[in-house]
Amino acid sequence: RTWTISSAGSKSDYSIAITVKKKTGGLVSNWLFDNFKLGSSIKLTGIGGDFTLKSVLDKNQKLLMIAAGTGITPFMSMLQGLYTQQPTHDINNLDIVLLYSNKTIVDSIFLTKLMTLTSESNGHFKLLGVTTREDVDWLLHGRINKNMIIEHVPDLLDRRVALCGPEEFMK
Repeated sequence: RTWTISSAGSKSDYSIAITVKKKTGGLVSNWLFDNFKLGSSIKLTGIGGDFTLKSVLDKNQKLLMIAAGTGITPFMSMLQGLYTQQPTHDINNLDIVLLYSNKTIVDSIFLTKLMTLTSESNGHFKLLGVTTREDVDWLLHGRINKNMIIEHVPDLLDRRVALCGPEEFMK
């Protein structure tokens, strides 16, 4: 089973965090929830993929991140690293919009952290939360689609786009 790092990582103690959603009937996720405790360790094997913000940081481009459910984890790792480890002048050249969809507000992993990043980013990071199964006043409602993106990200054609989420969402 693979998981995505959801923290920025720590250079001082070499720690990382992963985010695991407990699934009914899930062999590994249930084992982790039942047996893994603070201070436990686990052996990791191999790193796969090349999903980074480097190209955006190098080119000072606008970025649209589109995430659904646990697809937020790689973006959270990138954003935490960006806003905790990058010089302010690097961040001030960025314009990031995150369109983040969940069934309900309770399902929205990292919502409080994302709202904090929004308020502390001096306008360089914007969160657009979306729910599909409940209507919340301050969130968008419905499935992410072309019209929603065009309406809420009018400069879409000026942005690089990164997408992460369940397989059906990615189609």
